[in-house]
Amino acid sequence: MDRREFLLKAFKFGGAMACASLGFSMEEIAWAKCTGYYCGAASSGGGDSYLFRWNGDHASGTSYAYTNSGGGSAQGSIGGAAVIDTTQAHSGNAVQIYDEWDYIGWSSGVSGFVSTSEGSAEIWVYADAEAISSGQVPLFETEYKVSDYLRARIVDGVVSFVHKGNNVKVALATTTTVPAQTYTRIRFRWSVTNNLIGVQIGANDWENDSDADAVTAFANAPTILRIGPGNLDYTVDYTAYIDDFEFINGYNTFND
Repeated sequence: MDRREFLLKAFKFGGAMACASLGFSMEEIAWAKCTGYYCGAASSGGGDSYLFRWNGDHASGTSYAYTNSGGGSAQGSIGGAAVIDTTQAHSGNAVQIYDEWDYIGWSSGVSGFVSTSEGSAEIWVYADAEAISSGQVPLFETEYKVSDYLRARIVDGVVSFVHKGNNVKVALATTTTVPAQTYTRIRFRWSVTNNLIGVQIGANDWENDSDADAVTAFANAPTILRIGPGNLDYTVDYTAYIDDFEFINGYNTFND
């Protein structure tokens, strides 16, 4: 049995934690998850539990996302000069952004993707060295209007995450930096009950906002979702690739 066969068996029976304990790298574990879930499953969206997933590999087209753990779909639109890229993808296809108008967006049925009070999200990003050292990379944004939104971006190498509910804004900037020119998984979580927003870069520890901040539920569910620049934040410096984005129901409820 070669290394990849062993990895797939370990992932199937023990998941990501078992693979890590056996000495497999994050990149190898991501490959195992991709092989077992998304890459070969364009017709179903994979077997994980999620509200929304875009990976550029939907059977109906690259602008389509899976919803309800693969039970539904949502057609998006590609804005600006965004390019669906196969050569620099984490799995299958990725979206390349290098201008303030480049994005993939959805404006129909978005309210069902994001809870008004808590949730989790995951995204994979590959950015140029210049973008990491002194630039900005918009990751995603959900919006009803300026009173209610989520916004995530990389600014000068660190992740900026903002939750604004009913005009109450809670912001977090990580101390950990995102590595350049390699795909990195970034996770987000937010909860009114736990009064907390948090970000995890790769396998690093979670970084959370101050508990003194008042995380407040959205007064209105979001009606717009964009991967890349949004209506509230559209500055882009240098080139980045974004792939395998998903919203998961519940606080800190990731699939591995």
